[in-house]
Amino acid sequence: MTGSVVGGLLLGMGLDRWLGTGPWFALIGLVLGAVGGFLELARALRAWQREEEAKPERSDGGGEQPPVGGSGA
Repeated sequence: MTGSVVGGLLLGMGLDRWLGTGPWFALIGLVLGAVGGFLELARALRAWQREEEAKPERSDGGGEQPPVGGSGA
């Protein structure tokens, strides 16, 4: 996410310097980078959620705890 924001800002600043347009392209690049970063974050979270839902359920006896201790006598 940070890379998208910084990349958009730097690209906009470069365009502003080249075209002499002031902060306009920098602001547009910053906003577009932030939007792109949030979209990538949402995509990654959806993929993580699908992975979590696809994990098989544990069938270890209904949550019973194993006995603690030594010989059991």
